[in-house]
Amino acid sequence: MMNKLHWNQFNSFLWIIIMSFFCASTLQAQRKKEAKKKDTLDQIILDSLKRDTMSIVATKEDTIAIQKAVLGDTLIPFVANKVEKYNATIHYSHRSVRDTLDMSDLMQEVAMVNKIVDKMQTRIEKGNRNFNIQMINTSIILLTENLNDLDPKSESLANYASRLMQNNRDVKRILKDPIFKLTGLSTDLKVQLNNIYQDGQQLDTSEIALLTRINLARNQTSTAILKLNDLLSDLKYMEENKYFQMWKPDAPSLFKLKSNYYQQPFWATLGSSFSRTFKIVGIYLKRKIGVLCWGMFFLLVTGIISWNNRRKIKKNEDYETIMTPVKYFKRSILLTTLFAFCNYFPFFFLNPPYSFLNLVELIQLVLFVAILWPYLLFKGRIMILISALICVGFILDNQLLDPTFGERWLLFLLCIALILTNLAVFKFNSSYTSLIAKSWVTNVVMIISIIFAVFSLLFNLGGLTTPMKLFGFTSIQVLIIGVSMRMFCQVALEFIYIQTEANKGSRFSAFINYIELKSKYMRIFAFIGMVAWCIGIFHSMNLYGLFLFIVDFIFNHHIHIGQFDFTFYSIFIFVFVIWVSSIVSRFVSFALGGDQDTSSTKRNKLGTMTLLIRLSILTIGFLIAIAASGIPLDKITLIIGALGVGIGFGLQNIVNNLVSGIILAFERPIQVGDSIEIGDKSGTVSEIGVRSSKLKVTEGADVIVPNGDLISQQITNWTLKDRRKRDFFSFRIAYGTDLYLVKKLVSDVFEENKNVLKNPPVAITISEFASTAVIMKAFFWVSELDDIPTIKGNLMYAVYARLLEHNIQIPHDPYDLGK
Repeated sequence: MMNKLHWNQFNSFLWIIIMSFFCASTLQAQRKKEAKKKDTLDQIILDSLKRDTMSIVATKEDTIAIQKAVLGDTLIPFVANKVEKYNATIHYSHRSVRDTLDMSDLMQEVAMVNKIVDKMQTRIEKGNRNFNIQMINTSIILLTENLNDLDPKSESLANYASRLMQNNRDVKRILKDPIFKLTGLSTDLKVQLNNIYQDGQQLDTSEIALLTRINLARNQTSTAILKLNDLLSDLKYMEENKYFQMWKPDAPSLFKLKSNYYQQPFWATLGSSFSRTFKIVGIYLKRKIGVLCWGMFFLLVTGIISWNNRRKIKKNEDYETIMTPVKYFKRSILLTTLFAFCNYFPFFFLNPPYSFLNLVELIQLVLFVAILWPYLLFKGRIMILISALICVGFILDNQLLDPTFGERWLLFLLCIALILTNLAVFKFNSSYTSLIAKSWVTNVVMIISIIFAVFSLLFNLGGLTTPMKLFGFTSIQVLIIGVSMRMFCQVALEFIYIQTEANKGSRFSAFINYIELKSKYMRIFAFIGMVAWCIGIFHSMNLYGLFLFIVDFIFNHHIHIGQFDFTFYSIFIFVFVIWVSSIVSRFVSFALGGDQDTSSTKRNKLGTMTLLIRLSILTIGFLIAIAASGIPLDKITLIIGALGVGIGFGLQNIVNNLVSGIILAFERPIQVGDSIEIGDKSGTVSEIGVRSSKLKVTEGADVIVPNGDLISQQITNWTLKDRRKRDFFSFRIAYGTDLYLVKKLVSDVFEENKNVLKNPPVAITISEFASTAVIMKAFFWVSELDDIPTIKGNLMYAVYARLLEHNIQIPHDPYDLGK
C-alpha cells in the first residue's frame, strides 16, 4: 500500500515537470517568432529609409505604431484602419485637384492689365503736360478697380496653393509609409495597399504639375499687382503736383493763345476722347455687374409699385381730385421713375469716374426736359432748350481729356451763356412754368453757379487751364444737381402720396400718413438732397477723395478718454441701430392696432402683447447696437454702474415707470379699451406705453398717466371681466297714486327696450317717502357701459311719456324752485 502511494506521487511529480518544460518551450518559441517579426519589420523600415533619403520619410510615430500592432497581434486591424484613412486622404486630394481654379480668365485679365499699365506708363514717360485732373482721376479710379479685383484673386490663388501643397505633403507621407512593405498580409489587404500606392504616385505627379502652373499664375498676378501699385503711386504724385501747380499759369492767356499751341485739333481730340470715354464706361460697368443688377431690380420694383398704385387710384370716381397734387407721376410713370433712378443710382457706387456720371447726367437731362415740357410756357420751352444745350456743352467739354485751342474758347462761351441764362431765370422765372415755383433754394443755387462760372472765366483769361476746367464744370454741376435734387424730392413726396391714397385700408399706408407727416418728409428729403448736392460738388471739384479721407478720419479716428476708447463710427452705428429699432417697434405697435382710432372703446387684448413685443424689439436692438458698434462688454458694465448711481439720485421715477410698464404687461390689470377710474379721472385706456399710458376721458382729452401711478394707486376697472354695468334713475310719484300700477308701467317700458338686459332683472323700488311725493328708483343693466347715457336718456323719456299717458302726476320738488 505504501509502495503504491509513493508510485502515484512520483507520477504526479513527473507529469508536472513535463508540462512545465512544454510551456517553457512554447513561450520561448513564441518570443523567438515575435523577435523575428520585429527584426524583419525593422529591416523593412531600414531598407525603406535607405532607399529614399531625399524625400519625406516615415515618422518615428508610424514605426512605433506598427511595432505595437505587431507585438499586440493587432496588425490586421491596424492595416485596415490605415487603408481606410489613406483612401479618404487620397480621395480628398483628388477632389482638390479636380476642383482646380479656372486660371484662363485670370491670365487674360492679367494680360489686359499689363497692356493698360504699359500704355499708360509709356505716355507718362513721354511727358505729362497734357494730363489734366479729370484724366488722372479717371485713370486712378480704373486702376484701383483693377487692383481691387486682382487682390482677392491673388489671395485665392495663394490659399489654393497652400492647401494643395499640404495635400501633396500628405500624399508623399503616405507613399513613404513602411506599411506598403509588410509581408504576411491577406490578399485583399495587399491589393488595397497596392491600389493606394499607385493612386498616390499618380496624384503626386498631378499635384506637382498643378502646383507649377499655379505658382506661375501667382507670379504673373503678383507682378501685375506690383506694376499697378507703382503706376498708382506715380499718378497720385502727378495729381498732387497738379493741385500744387494749378494756381500757376500753364498756358498763354485766352486772347494771346495761338491755334498751333496745342498739338491736336479740337475735333480730333473730341473724337478720341469720346472713344476713350465709352471704353472707360464699358470697363468700369463690366466690373460692376452686381451693382447694376441691384439697381435694375430697384428700378423695376419702384416702377411696378408706382404703376399699380396709379391703377388703383384710377378706379375711383374722383380720380382727378385725388391726383390734383400729383404732377410728375400723372405725366408719365416710366419717365418719372427713370428720372428718379438717375438721381439715386450713382450713389450705388463708391467713387465712379466722370465719364459714367456724365453719361447718367445726359440721360437725366433728356428725361427732365421730357417731363417738364407739357407744363412749360412758350418762353419756358425756349429757356429750357437753351439751358439743356449749355449743359450738353459742358458735359462734352468735360470729356476732353486733352486741352485744345477750341476747348478754351468753347468753355469761355459756355460760361458767359450760363451766367446770362441764370440772370434771365432770376428775372422771368414766373413766366416760364407754374410747376416749379421760385424759392430761396433755387436762388442760392443759381448764385453759386454764377460765382463758379465767373471764376472759370477769370482763370481762362489768365491761362490757368486746370482751375478753369474745374470751376467751369462745377458751375453747371451746381445747377444740374441742385435742380435735379429738388425735383427728386417732389417725386419722392408724390410716390408716398399715391402709395397712401391707393392703399388707404392698409396699416402700412396709415403708418406713413402722408397728410399729417408731409412736412416731416419734406425736411428729410431736403436734408438728403443737400447732402447729395454737397457730394456732387466735391466730386466735380475732384475733391471727393479728400472728402472720403476726411470722413474716414473723423469716423474711424480713435478717441481716448481715460480708459474709454471709441470712434465716432461706433457711436453712429449704435445710435443708428437704436433709431431703427425704435421705428420698427412703433411700426409693429401700429400694425397690431396700437394707434387705432381712440373713439373705438372695444377692449383690445393685443395691447399688453404689443407692449411686450415693443420691449423685446428695443432690447434686441440695444444688444445688436452694442455688438455692431464693437463696444466692449466691460465698458457696458461701467456704463450700467454709472447709470445705477444716476438712478439712485435722479432717475428713480423714470425707472419706476419703466418697471411698472413691464409689470402692467405681465399682470395685465388693465388693457387697451378698458374703462377705468384713477383718482379723479375716468376714461378709456387708449394706449399702454413703455413709460406711460394714455387715458381718453369723456371730454375728449388725452390724459397721460405714468405707469407708476397705475401700479401704486387704486384703480377701478369697470371692464376687467366684461363691459356690463348697472345704472339707475329716480322719479317722483304723487301721494294717492297706485304704486303697483306705476311699477307695472315702468316695467313695461324696460321690457320694450332691447338694450336693457333681462338678466339680471330690472328692479323698481321705493326709495323714500318725501314730504311731497313718493320717490321711486329704477335699477337696470346694460351690456355696453359706454351706451349708458343714451339708453338712460331714452328710458327716462319713455317713462315720463308712459306716466303722463295714464294721467299719473309727477310732482316737482319744491326745493328746486330756488335753484
